[in-house]
Amino acid sequence: MPANRVMYIEQKTAGGSLLNDRGPAEIGEVSFSKTGTTIYYNGKSFRKASAYGYRTIGPGYNYVCVETGDGYWISGVKQRGTNRHWAGGGAITVGSFSGRTPTDKKQDNDWLLDQLRSGLESAAQVLLKSIQEDHPSLKVRVFVFNIHEYQDYRRISGQVWSDELCDIGDWYWQFDDVNELLGKAYALSILKPFDGRLRQLCMDALRRLDSAGVFGVDEQRQQVVIGLDNPFESSSDVTEKSFFAWAKLLNPPQAIQLLRRELKRRKQTT
Repeated sequence: MPANRVMYIEQKTAGGSLLNDRGPAEIGEVSFSKTGTTIYYNGKSFRKASAYGYRTIGPGYNYVCVETGDGYWISGVKQRGTNRHWAGGGAITVGSFSGRTPTDKKQDNDWLLDQLRSGLESAAQVLLKSIQEDHPSLKVRVFVFNIHEYQDYRRISGQVWSDELCDIGDWYWQFDDVNELLGKAYALSILKPFDGRLRQLCMDALRRLDSAGVFGVDEQRQQVVIGLDNPFESSSDVTEKSFFAWAKLLNPPQAIQLLRRELKRRKQTT
């Protein structure tokens, strides 16, 4: 059991009442007892709920504060499956990291970014599979990561367009886990709005997906354009230029030329 580790700590109950996933949460450095059954953080001790005979079901908790008896959900920064803050609306703050060396912090930061990149890849594949199952005859024409970096709205979503350039991705919500990780990266100042690192991360994820053949191979791949942001929501030429600036770095020339022709034809008929 490590002496120190960066963990996610969310309060689930207060005085016996559920906080409905809106309790305060922190990301901070914790220490462990020798047996690993007790976590120490910010002057409090947390024992595994199983030691009290409790089970973690739905919005439950996996640790109990020894001092107050309140329930807490404590997990690693990686949030997946039931091991995640899946519906939280409470504030997430950054706690103490005293004792962490610069090397430790860099390793933690790199690990979180790697999890975010892997999360993007997984979410993209789940989204594409969901669309394929619901629309087996549909041809995917464009796949983009929509990136929002505004202070009050920092999220990533996947968007898919059909061969008629119609949006078919609005019904799918596969990026909740990714956005939890994104929130943690911003909270820890690993990422900062508009510093370019998030976009590069998305580019890396798209390249890895493309190398794995997720968007097709050979002639099939030339029919699909991948990129960042959505070039079709605005009539402004700037948005379209920005999209193709990124798309050129990711797609074969044939795919770019084909999409340009389709966009031109679309404008002429609208």
